[in-house]
Amino acid sequence: MIKIPKEQSHTIAQRLQFAMQVRGYNQNQLAERIFVTRTTINGYCNGYRTPNCDLLRRIAIELNITTDYLLGLKDYIIL
Repeated sequence: MIKIPKEQSHTIAQRLQFAMQVRGYNQNQLAERIFVTRTTINGYCNGYRTPNCDLLRRIAIELNITTDYLLGLKDYIIL
């Protein structure tokens, strides 16, 4: 289990970036695997956009994390 650092615990964007780092994904890799553009993932990572429910689910499945984590309801990622 990896607990997210406090300074990265406030937004979906920060949590997504942390999860991608822990799982070893870059924006291109995640985009290809969930069938969106890199620009879309970049928008999520920078907080310009927020994923809809379907994309939130697809991101969680691909990164093997929970939607609760992305939404800030849990503060850890299980390895």
